[in-house]
Amino acid sequence: MWPITTTEVARVLGVSAANLRRWIRQGKFEHLEGMSNERRPGTFQDQRRFTRAWVEAAAKELQVDPDFSKLEGTQ
Repeated sequence: MWPITTTEVARVLGVSAANLRRWIRQGKFEHLEGMSNERRPGTFQDQRRFTRAWVEAAAKELQVDPDFSKLEGTQ
């Protein structure tokens, strides 16, 4: 299951995917390790992928409790 996508991270953190993408573009989480870009087969776009450690660190930054139960039934 790990690493997970931006949409899944947003769900775990309880924020919108649009806000999370904007914060990442603005560099809010630039100091956190665990985000990578992967090229999906058959596409021309990279997809951000996140480790559990990154999600936990981002949750701490946002002062929220990550709800990993929101990942149940995905992938």
